[in-house]
Amino acid sequence: MNSNILRLSPRGRNLKKLVEKSHCLYDEFGIDMTQKQQARKIISHGRILTLHKILTTNQNMNQLFPDRSECERAKIECREMANELAKALGNKRKTRTAAERAMKREQQEKEADKFKKRVRLLKHLKKEQLIPTLLKYTPETELKALLQEARQERDQKRALKAQDTDS
Repeated sequence: MNSNILRLSPRGRNLKKLVEKSHCLYDEFGIDMTQKQQARKIISHGRILTLHKILTTNQNMNQLFPDRSECERAKIECREMANELAKALGNKRKTRTAAERAMKREQQEKEADKFKKRVRLLKHLKKEQLIPTLLKYTPETELKALLQEARQERDQKRALKAQDTDS
């Protein structure tokens, strides 16, 4: 929650959306919509003053904008700004997700390369050297998994042999 936003209980769907999206932008990305430089990245320059006025006071819209036409214009701007904030928040979340996926893909590729290097190394070793090398470079959890896999394969082969001999 952004402590600079003083509007506590906004009335109206667009005001609620505006305040909610402002809090989300602050919590997730550190963008403070009450600071004009940061707000300028998302909202057009002409609307920044209206946004700042709405977020930093807890007054009713009719009290903030006493002129009826100005109040209607501010309400329309509020709706448009709420939509802009929602779009900006969605775009930022998409880019963050894409970056996380790219990092995850890179990490998987690095692990696959490490595995390929290990396989190349192990292919050239004799049986006497293979077991100590495996024990040295393979983590204990992977060794346990490999042992369990090998036991399952051995049991399956035995079961197949038993079926063949019974027939």
